[in-house]
Amino acid sequence: MSCGCLKHTWNKMFASVVLSLLLFAKMFETKSNFSYDNTNKTSFEVVDGIARHEIHILIKKITKSADEITIDRFARQNDRNVADSIRKRKKRRHNIVFHKPTNWRHVWLKSRTGYFLQIEADGTVNGHINKTNYTKMELQVITPQIKRIVGVATGRFLAINKKGKVESKVISDQDTYFHEEMLETLDFSFSSIKYPKEIDNPPWYLGLKRKQGSTAKGRAKRASRTLQGDKATHFSITYADT
Repeated sequence: MSCGCLKHTWNKMFASVVLSLLLFAKMFETKSNFSYDNTNKTSFEVVDGIARHEIHILIKKITKSADEITIDRFARQNDRNVADSIRKRKKRRHNIVFHKPTNWRHVWLKSRTGYFLQIEADGTVNGHINKTNYTKMELQVITPQIKRIVGVATGRFLAINKKGKVESKVISDQDTYFHEEMLETLDFSFSSIKYPKEIDNPPWYLGLKRKQGSTAKGRAKRASRTLQGDKATHFSITYADT
């Protein structure tokens, strides 16, 4: 048995023992308040049965909540395992798809700067102030927090390369995986899983900013120069009708 499973088992046993002691104390307090005489022969066994039933119900509740916590921990651990495998895997063949999506949705990703993310036919990644044929994206779910973004019109994968440049690729590789995070403003941010290679460095985020000389189009901000609080990296997700 692994250390994690053993620790979880001991936590459940400790919670059950504590609840049992509290409920038995409550049961004895209830018994002391009962009047037992010949005219009203109330059996203490009934009280015992009720108390045992309450104990059984509460232990089931605490066990269920502990199981839900375990599932949540397992999901987070699965995210970390997949992210580690993406970072460490060597690119032996360019056409290998490392992790296949479990689900997907067609969405529009709009930055707080006012631009919709789009991948044009030539592979250029930029933003547009209005919805176009290239702004509809396919958000692929690898794990609950690891995603891939694909242009529906072009079929190209959004990526961040080792220099921090936002680009698109025809074939998926390690650069095309993103970590999705929900922010306090109910927006979402997408950071590269592969880069930066140094864990102590801040994450590289996807961002859109205004393009000089144009009001309708924005351009992708270099991911290596983004900050967590930058509004260019905050995106709202709108689901498209499929």
